[in-house]
Amino acid sequence: MLNLKAEILADLEELAQQYELDANEVLTQALKTYRRRLEETKIEMEKKQFLAQHSRLKDTYLGQFVAMHHGQVVDHGLDFETLHQRIRHKFGREAILIRRVEEEPDPPLMIRSPKVRWSNPT
Repeated sequence: MLNLKAEILADLEELAQQYELDANEVLTQALKTYRRRLEETKIEMEKKQFLAQHSRLKDTYLGQFVAMHHGQVVDHGLDFETLHQRIRHKFGREAILIRRVEEEPDPPLMIRSPKVRWSNPT
């Protein structure tokens, strides 16, 4: 059972009342936001590890997807979906970086956009 300090409960109730929200919903959304921030931070750390280890990863996993957790490759494979399913089975909802190992550590991002044609109505 979780015991929240009285001041935390009072802050929660005050916030909910100020904005005419349900206190449970405020707490739920706060936890989701906090979890997302922690996951984003972890993924950023894993990306740094991926880039730092790229030359070694390229020697072993070129063309494959790798799953990184705490700076270590915990699984790899050619098919993203299959690897993703294995990772979810092993680690649940925990944030794990899955990235394809390419020749370049951070290949350029190409965005295709529609061509815009201007017509002169004369």
